Formats: sequence, C-alpha cells, structure tokens
Amino acid sequence: MHRPDGPIDGKTARMLRKLGTEAEASPFWVYAIRDPLTGDRRDWTTGDPFYVGQTNNPVRRAKRHLAAAGGAEGEPVQEHLARVQAILHQGRAPVFELLEAAPTRLAALAAEARWVRRLRAGGFAVETSWAEHRRDGDEGTFGDTGVPLGRVWGLTLAEAREDRLGLEIACGACGMEVALPLDGLIERGGPTTKLSALREALRCPNCGRGDVLHLTPPTA
Repeated sequence: MHRPDGPIDGKTARMLRKLGTEAEASPFWVYAIRDPLTGDRRDWTTGDPFYVGQTNNPVRRAKRHLAAAGGAEGEPVQEHLARVQAILHQGRAPVFELLEAAPTRLAALAAEARWVRRLRAGGFAVETSWAEHRRDGDEGTFGDTGVPLGRVWGLTLAEAREDRLGLEIACGACGMEVALPLDGLIERGGPTTKLSALREALRCPNCGRGDVLHLTPPTA
C-alpha cells in the first residue's frame, strides 16, 4: 500500500523527535497508539488509544509500526496496523504516547498488563501483541506481576539478572533441585541468550529429563 507524501511526513517526523526526547528519561516504556481525531473523552485529549505495547526503544518501535502499516495492498494486517493505515491515508499522523516508565523489561511487561486492563475497563478497545490478554483472569501469570508466564520466557539472561529472577533446576522425575547462578549462565551462554532457549537445552544432571528449568519471581 502506498503511503501518501506531504504534510503527514512532517507531522510524523516531529512526533518521532518528541518521542525520542521524552524516551531518554527511562530504559523501558509502556506506550499507546492513539487516533488523533476521535475526541477528548476520558481525559485523552488527543484521541482514543487503540494499541498498548512496551519497548526499550520507542522511536524504533514507532517506526516499525508505521512501516508495517505501509505494507503491500491486499496484505492481511493486524487490527491496529489497519487503523494506522487508515489514519495515514487520511493525511493524519497517529499519536504515539509514552504512558509509563519502567526500570527493567519485566517491570515494563507488568506495567503493560496494568494499562491494558485499565484502558479496557475504561471502555477503550485497545489491542496488544499478547494473545494472553484475550483471556479473562490472571491464570498462568508469573507470580503477582500479572505478566503471562509465556512472556517471561522471552527475556534474555541479562534481563533476567536485571530483574533479579531466580533460576533453578526442579526435576519432577527424580526430585532434584539446584539453583542456577545467572552470572555463570551469562558467562557460558552470553547475555542475549533467551530463557526459552536455555529451557529447551537444559537437562536434569541427575536423570537427563528435559523441561526442568523453573523461574522464581524477583524478591523485594
């Protein structure tokens, strides 16, 4: 799909510059995408939010949303990207707003979950990349963080260390339990290794069973 040229590009460039300046205050952010012309109800003075996400680089993420919304004609797109497409082709610029700062990835994921619940409770039909948000309740969440456990497995070893997660072998077959030092895992596997990859590779040293990696939420 062709994205029109003109004033919209200037508006988007100004929005991205502003976003970049604001984002310097924190390593992680929860953000919303809003329609600039849907009114000012519920104190959202520049339009209704229709997507919530989290990122460590809001400008890069905004550019990716915009690029994905400018795909080829006829390609299936997510609902929020279709809405971004419509906004762009009306000569308007979608609004990317920072909602909440977070010091770590897990904190950002937890804040994202809170904002999704808050906005949906306020009557906004916000979309998110989390399939888990389509279900009711907190079943399958990581401790009291409100984050679906499946999302936590996407953290890297470095992010797990920043969030002070506990890792251990907990084997249901032979009963072996042993803590795993994150510093040692990072030294061997590298800081960008994902917890999901470690889970797939790890075997119980006593009986050889797989799927034995257990995660513990951070302690105060």
